Amino acid sequence: MKKRKGRLFIVSGPSGSGKTTLCKMVMDLDEVRGGLARSISFTTRPIRIGEVDGRDYFFVNEEIFKRYIKKHWLLENKNILGFNYGTPLKYAFDTLKKGKDMLLCVDIGGARKARQGKFRKNAVSIFIMPPSLKVLEERLRLRATETERAIQARLVLARKEIKASREYDYIIINENIDFALKELGAIILSENCRREHVIHTIRKIIR
Repeated sequence: MKKRKGRLFIVSGPSGSGKTTLCKMVMDLDEVRGGLARSISFTTRPIRIGEVDGRDYFFVNEEIFKRYIKKHWLLENKNILGFNYGTPLKYAFDTLKKGKDMLLCVDIGGARKARQGKFRKNAVSIFIMPPSLKVLEERLRLRATETERAIQARLVLARKEIKASREYDYIIINENIDFALKELGAIILSENCRREHVIHTIRKIIR
């Protein structure tokens, strides 16, 4: 009997939408704990104090990262502030093959790549939307980590990203982080109940 395959939950959204926070929080929900793995990316940036190789990131050098790109071992990759980041293709493939779901937090471009090829039938895409651009700007300013020019650039990019939300299966408007977390958890749970994903269990019952 064909074994159930896991699903790839792809989460995207503008900087300041709360997507990273939500992805971290949903991993601790009792409803999904144990059945959901978090994607761990390769990165060429130096390890920071408190980080653990293999838990936070897989830390590699530029030569190794370029080799992974050349051999097509990355599901998606990008360069941020001079350092490369990429999702291990084999890690994602092995996790889903075991029947375990995976949570992948990436930008629009990474989401498009992840929805292609082998993962197309098992991908569920979720877009985290700010309640307004005004609120998004307030959140970016509260960070106090970027220049005015950088904030304006992120707002311009956010408009383009929000337009791309029509490509996603689900949209969560993150006005309240606790309510948005419940919605994200509900999406993951409801996908586990779809007929095509539990057909293997049905066959066991009636055989």
